[in-house]
Amino acid sequence: MIIKEVKGKTGIKEFIRVPYRIYGSNDKKVFSIELLQKGTLLGKNNPLLRENPHKFFIVYDDKGNPVGRILAGVNEKLNKEKNQNIGFISLFESINDKSVAFLLFDEALKYLKKKGVDLVKGPASPTEGDEDRGLLIEGFEYTPTIMNVYNPPYYVDFFEEYGFQKDTDFYAFLITRQEMNIERCERAVPYAMEKFHFRIDPLDMKNLKKEVKDIHEVIVNSMPKTWTHLSVPDEGSILTTFKKLKFFIDESLVYIARSNDRPIGFVAAIPDYNRIIIKLKGKLTLKGVFYLLKERKNIDAMRIFLQFVVPEFQNKGVNSAMFYRLMLEAEKKGYIWGEGSTVAEFNEASIRSILGIGGKLYKTYRVYQKPL
Repeated sequence: MIIKEVKGKTGIKEFIRVPYRIYGSNDKKVFSIELLQKGTLLGKNNPLLRENPHKFFIVYDDKGNPVGRILAGVNEKLNKEKNQNIGFISLFESINDKSVAFLLFDEALKYLKKKGVDLVKGPASPTEGDEDRGLLIEGFEYTPTIMNVYNPPYYVDFFEEYGFQKDTDFYAFLITRQEMNIERCERAVPYAMEKFHFRIDPLDMKNLKKEVKDIHEVIVNSMPKTWTHLSVPDEGSILTTFKKLKFFIDESLVYIARSNDRPIGFVAAIPDYNRIIIKLKGKLTLKGVFYLLKERKNIDAMRIFLQFVVPEFQNKGVNSAMFYRLMLEAEKKGYIWGEGSTVAEFNEASIRSILGIGGKLYKTYRVYQKPL
């Protein structure tokens, strides 16, 4: 076997296609749309890879077939903000052969050691968000929701045998209309909104810049400084994300909580396009575009992937009110279930809110760490 660094459009294209050999006909794997992932990995609309050092590696067998891949890099902006010296690995894939996995780890960590970092974490998101973050360690029987990962169980063995240890677990919760305590919400939500003087507004796409400004204000005022895995995005990055996901966004699934005109919280969900993207096998042809446009009206699930409340309004029913409004509107649009993910194990306020409305933990993703 040999391992090579790949770069440029041709190298990235080959990097993206490595999983096809690994998963074959696995009925749970959803392959990323190549066109979109190519833009992400080349740094388009992705400051993490556009502005920070990184390398892509592929392992080839003795016949020249790609059998594994890994991305390694350093988020210099995050390190500076958090006063840390950490590197990351991402998008790990390997056939069921420990020597392939260890070769990938060796090369990635050798590169990161040369960059001077003293700790590596991963699998991290290639966009610094929660897209493709962590290894699935529980919930292998379920198809992943949009922007979440699926991997074989043997990946866990590779990481742990190599010496990686748990850093943080991230949870996914199943939320259904049947399990949601609607009667309790119907009583408690109006009471909380009146007592603490707040309202829940739907996203106004016609005034997106203003909405993004309010969302940014909420994140700035609510993201704990102890969260070492995330930095506060600027307004431009948030606006870029909305534009990037414009095709996928259903504005009836995004809500901002306000007290008078001050933004105090928001929740964002997105239709689970994985229900239909899985049929495309990564290829977005003209026929595939028509298929997405035709079938998206039949999507009956959503992923709730962002939720913040400013500290002074936590434990005052804001979370429950946003989830309640979201679930009611989702039901009108034909969504019968949702996934709240990925929620860090230390984010106790969000976990309490989701459990309080009837959510059930059903998947766990793990990010590992290893000193260098």
